[in-house]
Amino acid sequence: MAQTRVQQALSLLKPFDQLDYHEQRRINHLKLQFPYDDRLTTHLELLHLPKLLPYLVWVPFGNFRDVRQLAKSGFSNVWKGTIRSFMDVEGKVNNEVFALKEIDGSMLQEVVLNAVVAVHNYMNFISMIGLSKHEETGKYLMIMEYAELGSLEQQLVSTTEVGSWQHIYKMAYSICYDLAQLHSVGLVHNNLHPGNIVFKNHKYGSRIVDIGLAKVIGEHLAENTAEQEGFYGRLAYLPPECFNGEPYTSASDIYCLGTIMWQLVSHVPPRGTAGEIFRADRRREDPVPGTPPEFQNVIDSCWKLNPVNRPRAEKVLGYLFKLKKAIEARESTSRFLFNYFRRNRVRPTRATKVHVANLVANHRKHIVTNVNKYFGNYNTDPTDFTSQGASQESSFHVSQYYGAQQLARFSQYSAFTNFEKE
Repeated sequence: MAQTRVQQALSLLKPFDQLDYHEQRRINHLKLQFPYDDRLTTHLELLHLPKLLPYLVWVPFGNFRDVRQLAKSGFSNVWKGTIRSFMDVEGKVNNEVFALKEIDGSMLQEVVLNAVVAVHNYMNFISMIGLSKHEETGKYLMIMEYAELGSLEQQLVSTTEVGSWQHIYKMAYSICYDLAQLHSVGLVHNNLHPGNIVFKNHKYGSRIVDIGLAKVIGEHLAENTAEQEGFYGRLAYLPPECFNGEPYTSASDIYCLGTIMWQLVSHVPPRGTAGEIFRADRRREDPVPGTPPEFQNVIDSCWKLNPVNRPRAEKVLGYLFKLKKAIEARESTSRFLFNYFRRNRVRPTRATKVHVANLVANHRKHIVTNVNKYFGNYNTDPTDFTSQGASQESSFHVSQYYGAQQLARFSQYSAFTNFEKE
């Protein structure tokens, strides 16, 4: 990785004594439980990251019990392990489950650094508490909080039930808040989709994961391919500028945010790619019938073809705050008005519910058809296939590297290549 980016990331790291009091207390408590700073120092020196010593702990792999693999890809294996008799900062003793992320050595330095920088800038992301080393593979493991409530992707595809607009607005606000925090310190996600939004212990407490991982993997792959210009990510979520050879910026994250907000209503991933936008309204997807115009307007603003015309994350956050507060105010009015708005605005209409149910049914049918095609016939309930599993059968919904020429072949929006007349 470019050392200039390492130095830029290090410059964002707050001195330990300037961290929030609760964060300092949490780290000091962890260091009392895992007093292995001598080992941590050795490994951080090998990674050329000695400045991270005050922020992390070293946990010997033997401390983890019931270790099992959760996910596997070409660059990152994720394990799950339990530390028994783990004492939290309040003195409560539990069997605490952690996610153990195994990263390819050539990319570990920047991935670790991004994780630490994000957490210690008052950001609501999955915390990285330290490092370990897998006894069998010999690879470093990032010890992360475990998101026991799963990903947004898993939640959306598991049900056809459309939540209240208040629920949708609160969820959208939580995700946008996290993204605004990320952008506020100059970081860009580079691969924002529902699979990278997880929940630990609260349905509205979203956490963004894999910050900057796509950029690191993309550059690593580019060095070993004929096309050294391209992007790593999910094809269906890449913004239109990626198909036109433009750079991925914070505005690109905003385009992805618009797609995620649409998916909060539709419960299904977008069709095709943003490189195939030839419709007159320039939208990424059809609005779900019954979506409040004010919410659709926020989505549409994020879907502007020209990145310059998209709002910044904090502006989207302001829009969502107003929508959220407006519904909360309606619910605190008289019973007559409450019942009126509950029927007409707070709860999705029957048309919305029927439309979403049909979208989900068709999506599940597509998943089962393709899984059977590639992996044999399965006599199972379609709901057993989350989009995580389904991603094996469609390159549109699994993260991989796409060279610039390959992306150009997907692109069919040549009439809008220069983002004219938006």
